[in-house]
Amino acid sequence: MDAHMTQPYEAVRDPRLPWGYWMVIDQFGDHHNPIIDEDGRRWQSLRAALWYGRLGMGDAEHPWYLEENSEFLLAVLATLHRTLPSIHETVLDLFEGQWRNTSHYAEWLIGRGLIMPNRRVSGLALLEDAELTPEGRAVLMLLLASRPFELAAKPIGMVNFTKFAEQHPEENPAALESAIAEAEAGLTIMGKRFVRHTIGHRPAIVMIGNADAKLLKRETKWSITFDGPYERNLLYAWMLHRVDRWEDWITFTERNSPRALTEHLLMLRFAQEPEVALK
Repeated sequence: MDAHMTQPYEAVRDPRLPWGYWMVIDQFGDHHNPIIDEDGRRWQSLRAALWYGRLGMGDAEHPWYLEENSEFLLAVLATLHRTLPSIHETVLDLFEGQWRNTSHYAEWLIGRGLIMPNRRVSGLALLEDAELTPEGRAVLMLLLASRPFELAAKPIGMVNFTKFAEQHPEENPAALESAIAEAEAGLTIMGKRFVRHTIGHRPAIVMIGNADAKLLKRETKWSITFDGPYERNLLYAWMLHRVDRWEDWITFTERNSPRALTEHLLMLRFAQEPEVALK
């Protein structure tokens, strides 16, 4: 909760609104820092008020520092909002396999009152099964609403992409096809994305990215083929469930190689298996 608040966030603020809705815009006093909080402090933006003020994370002046950390916080909160499918998968995908870094970030979120932990292992906090607090959800709404223009069309798993997070494999191939087709209707707003395709009469999933050419804007950057459409749809449904990770997967591929993405997805898929088998 805020430093000056002694009651739970939801008892003082409206948890249905984005964090910071109570602040005031004053363009005349200081147009470089037009946001005024309840303590009279001025901020360049609501994100700055959140990161430097509410969360107390230093006072770096570099714009990239604020945006990079805000976007990572958004990715973690959005992942928690859609319910973690596997803690092993999350450690690999968000924290590059570093369990200590994952636990440290989880402890920080707990200490700042943005998540509620459900269990620990060997004294370490886990993101698995953790829930967003009312303030955590308000912060998520703020970070979504305040994304820079160039990032606005990139997917984060909430609000506009809720239908993707709700996709689950169906035993009925026709039902699975119908569910995927409905979700695909919203993918056209994404410039770079994964789509179902056919390569040499074989069902496939391909990644469409920015083209390395002057005239063409998009080209296929990665692909994987299957013996049948049902098997292809099972993997694609799994990927739709993680649509908020697509932008990072695409960037990962562009920085490494198509094969690197295939190996990464395989590791994520099998990281989920031990926990699924135990349930």
